This record gives sequence, structure tokens and C-alpha cells, in this order.
Amino acid sequence: MERIIKDVGEIHSRLLDHKVFTQGHTRFFVKEFEEKRGWREEQQAEKLARAVTEMSFTLIPDGETTRNMAAVLSRLQAVNHMSSRILQCENSSDENATLEEGRARRRVAWEQALARSEQRHEEAVRKHEEQVAALRCHYLALGEELHTPTVY
Repeated sequence: MERIIKDVGEIHSRLLDHKVFTQGHTRFFVKEFEEKRGWREEQQAEKLARAVTEMSFTLIPDGETTRNMAAVLSRLQAVNHMSSRILQCENSSDENATLEEGRARRRVAWEQALARSEQRHEEAVRKHEEQVAALRCHYLALGEELHTPTVY
């Protein structure tokens, strides 16, 4: 009877209890997964470690570099200020050139107007002197006529 119970238990465990079978397959799957994935994970971890060390030496500034950054920043601000002043001077010189051109045009126009005015003044003075001379001649002629004895 014992043998029958043992056989029934064994049949029962093989048919209904898959615990051993499942555990074996699970161990095999995990082992295979770790072997296949393990190298890839290790390589990625090494690659990340290399990248971090490179960045720590190249990208992240050390204390001395950060002290120099303040000097560099102040120099950059000074250069920026000087360049803006140069641009302002150039703009003002452009404005000054435009103003000088306008002044030169007005100066030429003013000199031409003064020349025309001078010519008109000289013409008016000449005509006035001619008229004065003509009137003087006329009144001298009238005066002579008055002082000449007339015969009636």
C-alpha cells in the first residue's frame, strides 16, 4: 500500500504539481537573460562612466576656472561697452556728415543769395545815381531857363 501511495503521490506531483518544472524553467530563463543582457548592461555602464569622467574634466569647470570666469566676464562687458561706444561714434559721425552736407548746401545757397542781393543793390544804386544825375541835369536846365532873360 505504501508503494501505491508513493506512486499516486508521484503521479499527482507530475500531473498536477508543476512547481519543480516551473522553477527549473524560471531558473534557466533568468540565467539566460542575465548572460545575454549582462554584457550589454555592463558595456552601457562602462560607456556612461567614461562619458561622466570626460564631462567632469572638460565641461564642468574647476575652482580656478570659475575664478577666471569672473575676469573673463568683466573683460567681455568692457569690450561690449567699448564696441557700443564705437558704434555710437560712427552713428554720430554719420549724422555729423549729414549735418555738414546740409550746412555746406545752406552756406552755398546763402552766398548765392548774398551775391544776388549785392547785384540788386548795385543795380539799384546805379539806377538811383542815373536818376539823380538826370534830375540834376533837368533842374539845372530849368534853372538856366529861369535865369536867362527872356525877350518879350
